[in-house]
Amino acid sequence: MSAFSSFKGLIPIIHPFQYDLLFHQLDVWLFAGNEPWTVVHTLLDSPYITLALNFCYNLWFFLMWGMVCYFLLSSKSPLRTRFFLSWLLSWTLLGMILAMVLSSAGPIFLSKLGYNHHGYGLLLQLLQQQDAWLTEHNSWELFALETQQDLWLAYSEGKEMLGSGISAMPSMHVSMAVLMALTMNAINRTLGIVFWFYALVIFIGSISLGWHYALDGLASTPLTWLIWRFAGKVSHSNIEPKRLAIT
Repeated sequence: MSAFSSFKGLIPIIHPFQYDLLFHQLDVWLFAGNEPWTVVHTLLDSPYITLALNFCYNLWFFLMWGMVCYFLLSSKSPLRTRFFLSWLLSWTLLGMILAMVLSSAGPIFLSKLGYNHHGYGLLLQLLQQQDAWLTEHNSWELFALETQQDLWLAYSEGKEMLGSGISAMPSMHVSMAVLMALTMNAINRTLGIVFWFYALVIFIGSISLGWHYALDGLASTPLTWLIWRFAGKVSHSNIEPKRLAIT
């Protein structure tokens, strides 16, 4: 992950943020003339819901690494091979190569990059208002705001930190949530449903908290599925010669 963070930090240097306006326009088109965050916050307008989405978004880190540790400790199997191959390909192809090609910062950073003609500054104001309301009511704060501030400082001052680097397209939060759902579905259908619901929550949270355009998650979902399908063919083809040898 440190290598990934370092690579993310190079994206705006090698290929400066270029596609935010395009992704914004596509988002508005997909949501019938509305910015997706306005739709999400209209339907889910409680600060407590935003806090819950933020909690689930942060939980992603522990769930992902928990699954990695589980398969590291488990015995060899086609599913284990499939998971790790999918995991590595997703981070490499989507999180590095595609992120470089489709360089974008994400909604929450647009106002700081000079794109003040979009409404994402209003989203930041709304999140700050909800954060203040939660603090006044003795609740937890919105962790995303501090994280976003830290990431911006790391970007603007050229510093490195674990998880630093700004990159929106494609959404790796959604990608890994989808990979976890596909993996859990292969283990147990009920757990698969739970993790598919979690992937949906991550997608909604990525929009609600300003991390991503809706298109970021909509793109990473089928791409992760295609990687999963490819990894499945590779992992099963590796065991076919052994089966033939036994017979």
